[in-house]
Amino acid sequence: MKLVQLVYASRMPVRMALSEILAIIDAAQRKNAKLGITGVMTFSDDAFLQILEGPRVAVNQLYAKLIADPRHADLTLLGYEEVAERRFSEWSMGFFIPDGDTHTTFDPYAISLAGALNILSNSEVLMNAAIPAI
Repeated sequence: MKLVQLVYASRMPVRMALSEILAIIDAAQRKNAKLGITGVMTFSDDAFLQILEGPRVAVNQLYAKLIADPRHADLTLLGYEEVAERRFSEWSMGFFIPDGDTHTTFDPYAISLAGALNILSNSEVLMNAAIPAI
């Protein structure tokens, strides 16, 4: 099975409460587990940054749904490549709040792909703040 890793950024058309974002994460964890998709997401005041990884067809289909989702605006593909193994195999959708602050600001459109991977791969942050797969 060919695995791919997709990294994207998007803006929130309307700022969401943390409870709304957590509800999205909860639903994504269940759906992604069934599809064989893993990954991690973070957010700032108005933007999402996410890595999806898994079978090419499943990741591509999910990305197409995200493009059509009205909770995402300016969805931008930051990286897409075939990978030999998953970085986030233990997370159907890991999640963390940068610096533990719900009002963190960062611009995922202004960082490089390497910078995005660095933010999302910080295992110390993930261990301390991510919500494990259900």
